[in-house]
Amino acid sequence: MHSQLLDGAMGDWKKWMEEESEYQWLSFVAFTIFIIGGGILVNLAGNLPGVSPGSTLGTQGRLLDSSDSLSLWDGDDGRFVLDSSGDKTSMLFATCVEENSAIRFVCNGIQSQVMIDSGDGLTTSTIPTNRTIDDAAVYGTDIMMISSNGMASGVIGMKALSPSASSPEAVGEGGDFNLDTIIATSAGKWMAGGGWNLPGASQSASAASPLAYEVVVEITWSDIAVAPIIQVVYVGGQGTIHYLGILADGNILAAGTSGAIIIDGMSTTELDVRSTAAVIDENGGAWFFGTSGEENIGHYVNGELMVEKLASPLTIEPDHAFVDKDSISVHGTSSDNSYEAMTIDTNAKSSLLSLRGVIDFLFIIASLVIIGLMTWNVAEAISKGEVF
Repeated sequence: MHSQLLDGAMGDWKKWMEEESEYQWLSFVAFTIFIIGGGILVNLAGNLPGVSPGSTLGTQGRLLDSSDSLSLWDGDDGRFVLDSSGDKTSMLFATCVEENSAIRFVCNGIQSQVMIDSGDGLTTSTIPTNRTIDDAAVYGTDIMMISSNGMASGVIGMKALSPSASSPEAVGEGGDFNLDTIIATSAGKWMAGGGWNLPGASQSASAASPLAYEVVVEITWSDIAVAPIIQVVYVGGQGTIHYLGILADGNILAAGTSGAIIIDGMSTTELDVRSTAAVIDENGGAWFFGTSGEENIGHYVNGELMVEKLASPLTIEPDHAFVDKDSISVHGTSSDNSYEAMTIDTNAKSSLLSLRGVIDFLFIIASLVIIGLMTWNVAEAISKGEVF
């Protein structure tokens, strides 16, 4: 009788131990699933948020340039300038739009002409050069223009309130500048960027077609009777500077197809980030967009270059980016040669970082709780001489 009772008790104890062992293994399995699921969730939270197709300007064709109230498009009906009010003006050869609070300026692409609006609408002005104007930057009512003869660039200063009064033209020395972009940095000073054809440094098979190297020049000008002074600030790798902007700390950013640099006075710091389009947001941080198919974009903020991961690769070849309040719109060409755009909500990033911080915190706390319970169960089982 006692033997039967003992055998029954031993059987019950063995069954209970087997169940406890199963519970322990189940907890390990559940914890493993929790770790994997949490890792996936945290990884997804690392993707750049707020990315959506389309642009705040819509898509009227290929966007070539934009300012606060003007945009320049190549569409089915040809090239035109679109005003924020909806007015559309055909300009078959235009290359740029530029403005500040006092002046609106259009490079209409016609030799010896530009268009200026100082309050009475865009009117055509004749300038003393046989070249066309590719780009311009305005400081107050002073305008510095990049001129071109199709092979090389020069620069010309103009007083917007008396556009017939333009300075003599200045051109590069020791090689041909092909300047693509320009910004005003302070009174009487501008910076321009593009490519510099240096025959002596060319690795091209043809000496007549030397390779271009990234170049940034500083332009100084104030006297209408004197040509602007051009000083080379930076020469980089093979490629071209396509964007210039002013960062939050007041330094100049030059973004190029070979790399990017930060210009502090006349000293430079290189950033290892190549791009075909770039822009500085309203907080003074820079965004760099590479070529179609890339999964990451560069983001320079607070003196640090970060890599932002996209949820899916770029579907366009970016060629122009602009800021519209808290949004960045990037325009370009897709693989089927159609014109498309994408928009990034810059506020969504900080929002997600906050969300990711919550996710990370909860994940760590939950992990510690589960590990603590498992450790306590194992320790209790060992103290009781139970088989784990």
